[in-house]
Amino acid sequence: MSMNDPLTQAQAMAALAGQSGSNTQNPFMCISADRVLDTALDVRELPNVVLNYNDLYPTGLISPFTFNGVVALNNEPNLRNVLYKNDANDATQLRVSLDVDIPVRIFLSDANGRPGTARATLTLHHDFLMDKPNQSIFPFRFEAMAAAGSSSGTFDNAGRLTVSLFAVVLIKMVVSALVRAFTDGYCTPCPIRSTSATGGTKFLNLPFYPDAKIDCEPVKDC
Repeated sequence: MSMNDPLTQAQAMAALAGQSGSNTQNPFMCISADRVLDTALDVRELPNVVLNYNDLYPTGLISPFTFNGVVALNNEPNLRNVLYKNDANDATQLRVSLDVDIPVRIFLSDANGRPGTARATLTLHHDFLMDKPNQSIFPFRFEAMAAAGSSSGTFDNAGRLTVSLFAVVLIKMVVSALVRAFTDGYCTPCPIRSTSATGGTKFLNLPFYPDAKIDCEPVKDC
């Protein structure tokens, strides 16, 4: 069969079936990843929180508004005013202080029952302890994941929403690192279309990814 001969999907999948096989040349792989050094989880019930909302959509919504719900826009909030220092009572701990800004989307209906949305920011202050990591060349940093939601709230006529909600914030102390991990090979992507493949077996028999050595060696001259 030449490189230009068409393949049926069954033939193409059979040719690709070996792509996730074991890595016999080198069972280890360097993976660029964020290592989590410590975490802090905060779950709060927040009654009567006042949110200043904006970005009403669509245009032309007529007040008064009826509250339908609020959810976090994403799970990656912004961290501000990050401060940390050694804890006065325990040398193995860091006292961390920071503000977490969680963008939220508000669901509402206007005076005519027309559905719409608005945006606001929920800000939470945190003060907590974390394990103190060893000194290193590459510094650690703080990241967070967050979720928030509510089904109870009231609008006023001044662009404010008073809402009672739940908020979950996971704060992580992380450092970017190259991790040496044992592997049995690469993952094989699953097909997303059930169409006939064209091409040849020589092309489809190529590996998805090149082999790479873990040990550092001098670069050879071309």
